[in-house]
Amino acid sequence: MHGHNLIDLLTGDEEQKELVESAKILNTLSRIPTFYREEPDLWFIQVEAMFSSCRIANNKTKFQLIIAQLDLAALNQVADLARDPPATEPYERLKERLLSIFGPSDHSRITKLLEEQRLGDQRPSQFLREMQLLAEGKVPADTLNTLWLRGLPQGMQANLATRDHTDSTKLAHIADKIA
Repeated sequence: MHGHNLIDLLTGDEEQKELVESAKILNTLSRIPTFYREEPDLWFIQVEAMFSSCRIANNKTKFQLIIAQLDLAALNQVADLARDPPATEPYERLKERLLSIFGPSDHSRITKLLEEQRLGDQRPSQFLREMQLLAEGKVPADTLNTLWLRGLPQGMQANLATRDHTDSTKLAHIADKIA
């Protein structure tokens, strides 16, 4: 009896592994937020970080954890997968489907970038990062820089125009100090 804990005494090695795995899954499930339909890519980044930190690698387990966190509207969109999970790579298939349905299209990202972006109450550097995320590398840096500058207040634009820097990150740092 010396050197054994209660779980060792009550269960065999295989059962102990199952208990540990179940506890790990329950702990992860309690930390996963409900699906963000507005930002599914960010939600998956967050969830995959939790999977990694909890060492959850099983594809079927990931699939089941994701299904458990979908609201009714999202679940309806993947009901066929939920009812009949794919035999191979169920998590990847579910993720692809959710991203294709709820993720913004390239067209909507570019439209938002061109038409809707204004500084508002955020810092210029935050505004730049938001625009870079929307662009996803599909807009040339100089064009993105021009769009970012256009979204800043006129006085800030004039001040930044006198600077020698063309690097948008450096300009954003300067703009943060001006703001």
